[in-house]
Amino acid sequence: MDLALPDPDIFDFDDARRSALYERLNEADFLGLAIAAPRVVILGPDGRLPIVLVSSVTALDHWRLDLPAATALLAIERGGDRWWSGAALPPPPGRDESDRMWGPPPEGVDAAAIYTEAPVIDARDVLRIPMRPMTLELFAIGFDRISGAARVAVIGDDAGAAAHEVAGPALPAIPGVQLGAGPDAASPVPGALAVRREDRADGPRIHVAATGPHLTVLVAQPRVRELVAYRSALDGQPHAAFDVDALVPADTRRDAVCLYLVSGGAIAGPVLAG
Repeated sequence: MDLALPDPDIFDFDDARRSALYERLNEADFLGLAIAAPRVVILGPDGRLPIVLVSSVTALDHWRLDLPAATALLAIERGGDRWWSGAALPPPPGRDESDRMWGPPPEGVDAAAIYTEAPVIDARDVLRIPMRPMTLELFAIGFDRISGAARVAVIGDDAGAAAHEVAGPALPAIPGVQLGAGPDAASPVPGALAVRREDRADGPRIHVAATGPHLTVLVAQPRVRELVAYRSALDGQPHAAFDVDALVPADTRRDAVCLYLVSGGAIAGPVLAG
């Protein structure tokens, strides 16, 4: 859903604007994740990139997914090879994931009740986005739920970008990735990823036709705030393949794992492992 919020409303998202948005969501019978971001931001040393994160789910899905608390935020550099992810709503100070507890799932009419929230988040603070001129596409991800893209033109101080860019940890390679694994994948399409799942006797396999120099696989799980990332250089090969089971954590069922793929400024998914 396109929230269609004007930039000034996002920078000053008060209770009156939130109530008006709730009314629109209710009229549209909207369920899922959606985000609104300013069309243009200027990221000086104290600049911010506010987003409105909308989560509207049934009580049963709230129990199953714990949204919006377990929502990840993803920013992709459009037409580039960089991306940033993090927990949209980190745990409060002094709390961690082990503090969260769930009772039995709701049943009957209680399961169909709608929970809607719309917090405002500083995406720059969450994602540590550097000050560089670029176009970003922002997504909210909650396991198998993903919002539409919110596109932002970032205007920053290019001369000082290196001083403000935070280098993340080196990412592990995609386990068992095979490069040049066509013709099982579709031909690359500029600006898009072609993804095909192959169900085999020894487990599912993913075939990808990518457009960037790297392929990233992001692993999402229910009630988990962070995405686990794997990244491999494609060495000029547009096609790659990997086995899904290599990305399923130990003691985890396949149906509790969902994959998203990023390459060349494009995203594909969700791809359910189970």
